[in-house]
Amino acid sequence: QSETVKERAGAELNSCRSKLRDANQKLTPMLNVRQEFQQRCIARRVVAEVVERLEPAEVDVDRAVEVSEPLLLATGGMSGGSLPSKAILKQAETAINVASDKLQAVVSMIDAKLKSAAGVVKTELEKVEARARSSEKRLAELRFAHRQVHEKEASSSLLNDVQEKMAAVTESLKHLEQVLAPYLMGVEQTDDADKAISDGDEAMKAANKATSAARIVISMRLPEAKRFTA
Repeated sequence: QSETVKERAGAELNSCRSKLRDANQKLTPMLNVRQEFQQRCIARRVVAEVVERLEPAEVDVDRAVEVSEPLLLATGGMSGGSLPSKAILKQAETAINVASDKLQAVVSMIDAKLKSAAGVVKTELEKVEARARSSEKRLAELRFAHRQVHEKEASSSLLNDVQEKMAAVTESLKHLEQVLAPYLMGVEQTDDADKAISDGDEAMKAANKATSAARIVISMRLPEAKRFTA
């Protein structure tokens, strides 16, 4: 009798263990589905929080692109075209800075969340990050165009300054050649030789002064030209 009870108890326990194993096999997928659903809910909440900050920043980027259109047109062909006014440059710079500040805050927010994210949350955050990086690239292009315009303006001022000094050198040398023409041709000045010598000295001084001024301007402007990146 006791052996029968033992066998019956063992059989019941084995049956229960088998049923429990079957139940666990059914439960595991359900738990996975629940966890996946929970992760998707978290992902939607996290992404919504980030997108709520990203969308206004993207609007500001669009605004910066719109305001910077004259810069993009001016730098489309750097060899020609009129430069935007200082007012437009200032407006574009302000718009770029506003968009950049907002976008950088969003990028920092995304980076912080990605450090602890995993699974579907990380995957969805990376999609939003790609959007933010795309906007960053657009702003970088605007900054480059802005720098190109500034450098083109500085280059124009630089070259005008140097050309002005070189024009003075050319004029002074021309005058010196005129004054010294008789000497260069071997013609002796018999009338008022002192005045001729004095005129030659003055013309020489003027030429030396002009060449010295041009040399100084070039030496001062050359480092500035080397800093150009466009």
